[in-house]
Amino acid sequence: MPGNDRERKRREYAESLIPSPSDAPNLAARLGEANYARRLRLEAEREAEFHAILSTKFTWMKVHLLRPSERMILKCIGLWRLGRRGYFDLKVVENEVRLGEKLPKSFDGFRIAHLTDLHIDMDDALVPLLAKALEETDYDLCVMTGDYRNLTVGGIARTVELMQRLAPSLKAPAYLVPGNHDFLAEVPPMERTGKYRFLLNESVRISRTDGDGALWLCGVDDPAVFRTHDIGRASAGIDSGGVRVLLAHSPRVYRAAESAGFDLLLAGHTHGGQVCLPGGRAVMNNDATPRAYQKGAWRHGKMIGYTSCGCGATGLPIRINCPPEIAVHVLRR
Repeated sequence: MPGNDRERKRREYAESLIPSPSDAPNLAARLGEANYARRLRLEAEREAEFHAILSTKFTWMKVHLLRPSERMILKCIGLWRLGRRGYFDLKVVENEVRLGEKLPKSFDGFRIAHLTDLHIDMDDALVPLLAKALEETDYDLCVMTGDYRNLTVGGIARTVELMQRLAPSLKAPAYLVPGNHDFLAEVPPMERTGKYRFLLNESVRISRTDGDGALWLCGVDDPAVFRTHDIGRASAGIDSGGVRVLLAHSPRVYRAAESAGFDLLLAGHTHGGQVCLPGGRAVMNNDATPRAYQKGAWRHGKMIGYTSCGCGATGLPIRINCPPEIAVHVLRR
């Protein structure tokens, strides 16, 4: 029966958006049981809301009516081509991070390639663009701070496939945190590549073979929408004297991160505005963080921060006066 077939496909599709029974215990243990339950509930609510034509967030209307209208308007006023050129104008920018004598001597000059907000399924041309840039860039460690897919709902297969295609271009293991566009079901298949390791309210000790000392890399789940981040859980057991680097999708955790003793916060989410006025001032903001912390390098108290403009785009595949970037953070004593 056609109706039964549709129901079967709908059920299979819904099941593909949640972690498998074999993966669920591991994810819950890493993220924290309460955070895991909250995230799955919110993911399900978001998916259901998307398919409702009339809803409080108007998601269906935004995707099916607003976005096509915006595209047509931009073409009519001559900004579409400009925006498309900006979308592919990927820059590799260096950011020097001076951490003083707290940084072990063996880490002086250590280079961290920072990618964020790839929204990699928005345009197939993004994978070779990023791959070429990564292959031509010198770095010791790679980090990614969320939003690997474009739509906040729907299937994840395409996103996972493209991230798997990007993996061979990485020169070093990549440590990742999820964003507000991501579902937990993305984590296991991406980790099975052997190149990606998610930090789900977790930490890892990074050491060098050619010297003493280490730095601690911590990652929290999305603080922007799901709010399942747990800085205390991520930093539990870390040496008090070592350099601490926190990965978070949004910079809005800057106060808590500085209070917890982090030396460096790397974030994304804001896209630097994506569409900006001449001079780079954002037309619209999507984050509650003060504007001074929404783009580029900044400082809060004793902590240094950097909010990347991101590699891709959301809504529409355009960027105006705000080029996409891979940031390379060079640690210095």
